[in-house]
Amino acid sequence: MKAKTMQQLEISRVWTVNTFHISGDDAKILSQIAELVVLEYREGFWVTVPDAEEIDAKFTDRLCEAGLSPAVGHILSVASGQAVEFVRIDADGPIYSFLPQFHW
Repeated sequence: MKAKTMQQLEISRVWTVNTFHISGDDAKILSQIAELVVLEYREGFWVTVPDAEEIDAKFTDRLCEAGLSPAVGHILSVASGQAVEFVRIDADGPIYSFLPQFHW
């Protein structure tokens, strides 16, 4: 395999949001959903963002059936619409006024 040059770096898009935007139950359940969570760490999660084709009218319903709040579906839908590959849900991440907020 030929080594890549600096001009050929593969860069991923990541959106960081505060854990304030998911519920306490979401935090417990996310750690059990291997197809979404890439990494769980002390302050949060790295979550894969599904391709736009996977996010249909029933996407949030499927997440809710798994026990997650609609907020998680909303975050992932927004991320997908912005061509984001990963969402970092972090205790020190920014808080956004357009996302649901939970106090836990």
